[in-house]
Amino acid sequence: MVRLKVKVAFVGAGFVADYYMHSLRLYPNLLPCGVTDMRKERAEKFAAYYRVPLFESLDALLDKSGADIIINLTDPFSHYAVTRACLQKGKHVYSEKPTTMDFNQSKELTALAESNRLYLMTAPCSILSASAQTLWQAIYENKAGTIRLAYAEMDDGPVHLMGPEKWRSRRGVPWPYENEFSVGCGPEHLGYALTWVVAFFGPVNHVTAYSTCLIPHKLPFIPPNDTPDFSVACLEHQSGVVTRLTSGILAPVNRGLRLVGDKAVLSVYDLWDNHAPVTLGSYSPLKLKAERKQWIRKNWFLRKVFGLNPVKLPFVKKQKKKFTLLPPKIKMDYLLGIQDMAQAMLRDEQPLISNDFCLHINELTLKIHHARNSGGFKPETTFDHERMVKQNFRHASKLSSTYVPDIFEQAASAARAASVQK
Repeated sequence: MVRLKVKVAFVGAGFVADYYMHSLRLYPNLLPCGVTDMRKERAEKFAAYYRVPLFESLDALLDKSGADIIINLTDPFSHYAVTRACLQKGKHVYSEKPTTMDFNQSKELTALAESNRLYLMTAPCSILSASAQTLWQAIYENKAGTIRLAYAEMDDGPVHLMGPEKWRSRRGVPWPYENEFSVGCGPEHLGYALTWVVAFFGPVNHVTAYSTCLIPHKLPFIPPNDTPDFSVACLEHQSGVVTRLTSGILAPVNRGLRLVGDKAVLSVYDLWDNHAPVTLGSYSPLKLKAERKQWIRKNWFLRKVFGLNPVKLPFVKKQKKKFTLLPPKIKMDYLLGIQDMAQAMLRDEQPLISNDFCLHINELTLKIHHARNSGGFKPETTFDHERMVKQNFRHASKLSSTYVPDIFEQAASAARAASVQK
């Protein structure tokens, strides 16, 4: 009999936990089997609100819940201890970003996971989204020619001026603004761009980076700190592509990605939107000259005449119909990575977002974030990019004739066939 359900349990019932639960309704094969939190009252409210079994401690949850995958939603400074305890109990772990706040601890956890044949995946998982998959296929199909340069922005605007102390989740849980400012926008945001460009263009061989704190005292009622709130880095990928990446919480919101090729530019306007349009702006001598004329750029009719408006590419991965049931502010499916992990567990293979890929992202994230102390570095880690590309296009695109159907689709087909025979 094919196993259909994978049990998941939550450690941490804070602000972000609501976003995971919003996405969970899209995956009937993922069964929530427990929650615990150091704050007992918060865990009790989560359990009652979402009708999830409550456990009084992490140990109790690990021993009694029967979970296959632990979703670590604790604060980043607790990630190491919680993930380590879960791995030691033989549980696969999906952790909110970053894996840990210390790269040596991340290496230790990855080695522990590998030695026990466990998955250790770290958010974000938007590389599995419709936008990312469409962009990846466009690169694969050479629609822009050879990609030479990537410009990635992860500027989230002046958060400290937006009243973050008033932000609340669906259950009324406040956004942990003091902890967020203490962790820094690098560990919180860099992964959204890094996962895309590293998946597309391979491991990074060298990084030149700078980071600093521009506004130490962000809110009058919390102590100032010098955690970097701005960083910029140039990454040299093994493939030869160069990425320029910025991250900050001061410049106006810009979460876009542009890939500059020999023949065209591929663009996505928002890396936080799983279904942001992917556009292709092709080159020609006439277009390139017209684009330099301000009077043409400002006139919508002339832009159309000269072909300056980029073309939207059709998504290669269909949007889930139920996704529209989610609150309008939520543009990310937080369960994409956990579903990838569940599928891999049942197939007894590596998930697309593998342990070594996550470790490489964690190293890049932390070292860019703390670059004011170094300026440049050569990463210690790498990953099997060729395997990742082959697996992605086997499971997630239309390109390969060897596409393997989803294991749950296989089970449903088998059940229908058995029903017909009866």
